[in-house]
Amino acid sequence: MATPAKGSLDSIVVNSSLKILTSPEEKGSNNKTFRRVNETFPMKLETKTGESSDFYLPFLLSHEGWVQIIGVENGVFCLRYCPIGRKVFLRVWNPATREIRKLSSPAMHAPGFCSCVYAFCYYAKSIHYGVAHFFKEHETSLAYKLVLYTSLTGGWETSILCPTFVRNLDPTYVSLNGTIYMLTIPTEEEELPTVVSFSLETRSFQQFQVPAEVAGHCHGLYLLDGRLCLAGNEHFEDAYTTTMWEINNIHEQPTWTQLFYYHGDGNAYIPAAFDNGDLIQVMESHDPIGDEQNNRYSLFHVTRYLPQDETTSTLQYIEHDNIVALKSVNVYHETIFPV
Repeated sequence: MATPAKGSLDSIVVNSSLKILTSPEEKGSNNKTFRRVNETFPMKLETKTGESSDFYLPFLLSHEGWVQIIGVENGVFCLRYCPIGRKVFLRVWNPATREIRKLSSPAMHAPGFCSCVYAFCYYAKSIHYGVAHFFKEHETSLAYKLVLYTSLTGGWETSILCPTFVRNLDPTYVSLNGTIYMLTIPTEEEELPTVVSFSLETRSFQQFQVPAEVAGHCHGLYLLDGRLCLAGNEHFEDAYTTTMWEINNIHEQPTWTQLFYYHGDGNAYIPAAFDNGDLIQVMESHDPIGDEQNNRYSLFHVTRYLPQDETTSTLQYIEHDNIVALKSVNVYHETIFPV
């Protein structure tokens, strides 16, 4: 487990991208369309004080281009970004020590991929990490392949074919003790999702079913004090109820323990992350300015929910003058871990 640098505060990094609202091309249509503009707005917010500030990325000279935060673990970021043009870069970066490792593109090992998912994970009790790249070679492909970069070798390994149960992967994931955990998205034939895991140490896959009473309408994996959890959501018009479950005996016969539940207003899925046992949520909304439907602003309402007290407090309101869509929420604390 990483040790925070002296005097540092836990914080979350909110990454978002700009969208522009445009008029529909079809005459007489009332639907509006979004056009994505390649600009990104990463921001850091202290979870104790609510104080927010721009999150400076040393490899970006401006907001132009897009940034994907693949993951944050042990105070180290793994990112993909495209500043200008089509060239995509992959970096591992520690903001506290300012160390950056440039990773080569996995494209040479995964030619022609059209659908891909990245994950960043440290080996258990180690300073070494891996970057997993799950991809499909063709749009009609059902199975994923995997290429893996490890800091142990400093390169990408030859691609391997994943088991057949590794399919329809949700791009969100969590990593714990050297293992990556991901949810599958159910198809019409499959009513319930499964949890798929990949171990860096053994290079092996496992899966287990999510029970019907746990799944809810929408779900996500979380880490709470080093424990693997799943959120099952029920949506009722403009409100929702989220139940948090702990998954035990992961490598044998998984059991599920209900930890707590809470209610809220808004969409069924609200990006969130645990910080010191408290749930940090970022609620996104887009409202018109005055009577101009084509002129909108974006509001991110960041809240802290305390499960022990069943109370919610506001940390910060973050506003943008355009339609800015939330991309990711990551918990970050400063460390001196090498990259």
